[in-house]
Amino acid sequence: MRTGNSLERLLGQRLFLARLAILWEGLWPRLWPSVAVVGAFVALSLLDFWAYLPGWLHALGLIGFAILLGIALWRGLRDLVLPGQNAARRRLELNSDVAHRPLTVLDDELATGLRDPAAQALWKLHQKRMREALKALRVGLPRAGLAPYDPRGLRAVLGIALFVGVMAAGTDGLNRIAAAFTPNVVPPPAAPPVLDAWINPPAYTGLPPVFLTRTDSPTAPPLSIPTGSKLLARLHGGGGPATVTLGPDEHAFDPIDPANQQIEVEITGGDRLSFAQENRELAAWPLTVVPDLPPTVDHAQLPQETVRKSLRLSFTAADDYGLTDVTASFTRDGQTETLEIDLPLPGLHLREATNATYRDLTPHPWAGLPVTLVLRARDDLGQIGESEPIDLVLPERTFTHPVARALIEQRKQLTLDPTQRTIVARALDAISKLPKDFNDDATAYLAMRSARSRLLHDQSDEAIEEVQQMLWETALRLEDGMLSIAERNLREAQQALMDALARNASDEEIERLMDELQAAMEEFLQALAEQAQRQAERGQPMEEIDPNAQQLDSESLQEMLDRARELSRSGARDAARDMLSQLQNMLENLKAGRMAQNPGQQQGEQMLNELGDLMRQQQDLLDRTFRESQNGRGMRPGQQMPRNGQPGQPGQRGNMPQRGQEGQDMFGPNGMTAQQESLRRQLGDLMRRLGEGMGDIPRPLGRAERSMREARESLEMGEPGGAVGPQSDAMDQMRQGAESMMQEMMQRFGQSGQEGEAPFGRAGGEDEDPLGRPLGAQWDYGDSVDVPDKMDLQRAREILEELYRRSGQRNRTQDELDYIDRLLKRF
Repeated sequence: MRTGNSLERLLGQRLFLARLAILWEGLWPRLWPSVAVVGAFVALSLLDFWAYLPGWLHALGLIGFAILLGIALWRGLRDLVLPGQNAARRRLELNSDVAHRPLTVLDDELATGLRDPAAQALWKLHQKRMREALKALRVGLPRAGLAPYDPRGLRAVLGIALFVGVMAAGTDGLNRIAAAFTPNVVPPPAAPPVLDAWINPPAYTGLPPVFLTRTDSPTAPPLSIPTGSKLLARLHGGGGPATVTLGPDEHAFDPIDPANQQIEVEITGGDRLSFAQENRELAAWPLTVVPDLPPTVDHAQLPQETVRKSLRLSFTAADDYGLTDVTASFTRDGQTETLEIDLPLPGLHLREATNATYRDLTPHPWAGLPVTLVLRARDDLGQIGESEPIDLVLPERTFTHPVARALIEQRKQLTLDPTQRTIVARALDAISKLPKDFNDDATAYLAMRSARSRLLHDQSDEAIEEVQQMLWETALRLEDGMLSIAERNLREAQQALMDALARNASDEEIERLMDELQAAMEEFLQALAEQAQRQAERGQPMEEIDPNAQQLDSESLQEMLDRARELSRSGARDAARDMLSQLQNMLENLKAGRMAQNPGQQQGEQMLNELGDLMRQQQDLLDRTFRESQNGRGMRPGQQMPRNGQPGQPGQRGNMPQRGQEGQDMFGPNGMTAQQESLRRQLGDLMRRLGEGMGDIPRPLGRAERSMREARESLEMGEPGGAVGPQSDAMDQMRQGAESMMQEMMQRFGQSGQEGEAPFGRAGGEDEDPLGRPLGAQWDYGDSVDVPDKMDLQRAREILEELYRRSGQRNRTQDELDYIDRLLKRF
């Protein structure tokens, strides 16, 4: 009985589940359109789609989704039929895969054989077996069956959209869904206007941006703005279009989005700047537009002709925001042709500039002819300022070679009257027929014949220019060989380096141009010396140089170039450029000549050389004395150190160890004692002659003589340790005496005092030294250059002098002396 009841309950449960499965399988396809509508709404809500719509459109979207959902539900549920008992039984039988329909057997009755016991027993057995089969009945999972209703798989797109929406919303998903059901039909009040405005001056002015800060003060000073500045403004909130007013002109903002708008306007005039929105002024500022004035330029000095026939052009220019270039323009009366020369500026975008440059215009056909010079300065706006015109005659090179002079005359004739080409061609033909006059130079001969043929057979204007260039190069070849080429290379190297420093080029480029300038300078000096030698060999008289003129040698020029290199490496490029300008000035005024002999000068140089030789001998004796003191001769344990830290005890010279014959020979009359006495007497003789020739004897030399006497006395007592200190003092005093002698000779004779040097000279004053420096600035080759680290240089000089002093103190350890020697080699 209980078994039957349990079976009935099991059967009832499975029938109920089967009916639910059938209901789901019929309901889900009908509800799929409605679920799709709801899923699309949720996905849009999670993506915050409704926040980008105005309130009325948001509400309209809600209504539309509601209508779609209603239609989908009505169409899906209008013909829905609930599943019956028989449908549930049939689903169980089909899903359980049982034979003979056991659920139907339970309700069937025996049709025949009701009185037949065998038939009834067989029927009961059959029912028992069917009831046993009911235990294997399965409901099975319901099937969605959406494929026929969604053949394109749009349900996958909906799933992806929901996944993306959930990830995008994060923890704000529920709030976004709730906000989707509450459209903001009434617009919120507009946010108060927030104005951000600034003015960008033109980049070439170098001025910073001006941020406009609102002020209500009626006495606020006006904004000073360069013309061409850009006004940029952004306005947030406020509602309604905005405008900006510059003087009489009004400009409208450009909208960015419903809450933001912006504007960009170029400021060229106006005295008031104001912003307004919906006829309400937001902010205003008084304004002053500063015009960009044209630059000014003038001659710092009148154009000057140098010794080497270059034209020195110096200018001073100014602009309110910065110069871009300065040029020199040469013109001639009656000609439209113009000669333009760029004058380099000492820096980039300078507001004020003063500079000088040298230009060799002797190769130009206008050389030696009157011209009009006008300087022009340009700024970033292209405005040009001009100087007053100056009439001058361009420098013309003087040729000493007769054939070279004749060629230059014909060249000038072509400049004055180009129609005389036939006459010039005949003159060239006549000159070329005298090869002995130009030393049978085949190159010169061919150049003259080629120029003649070109003038006769080529009637173009270009032929005139090319023939003039050919005649110029031929004349240079006959006059001075390679000197002109070396001089041109030197000027080009100088100009390239000056331009690189002005534009703040890289250190590598500056170093390379320094090397090129050094090579060009060496080539030029060599060519200049060779020219002087050729003139002497040909018997041509050389110009005699005044001994009071400034004298230069290659070492002095090299020192100036090295100084400029050091300044550039240390970052003081302005000082390096000034140093190079001085070097260029010297080279442009450099000329070869023969020094006028001065007996007093020669005598001073000879005595200075004798003092140098005496110092070398004293240094050798000091080294020898120090070695003997270190070997133990003349020192005993416990011996104290005298002044200057040298070995020995003053007042105890008799306390010395016994020495044999070797020591007597070393310190005796033929040893170091005699050598020290000989050096002292040589110094005394030199001091006597110095007093007779120059009047004053440097005091350090007298102190050196006394130190030598003390050293001799120590050596006589057999105490080399006691002699080291006086000998070191004697070395220091002789160095100071040599410097005093050099200063005295420079003031008396105006040159370096080195015998056989100074083959070059240039005009100078008596208050300057051989390099054009004020007297008293012997070791500073850039006295007129404003070097920023002057105190550091003085300190370095003091350290160097201290190293020299310590190098002469031989009582120091060998390691310390080696270290000092390495430092001296480095410097």
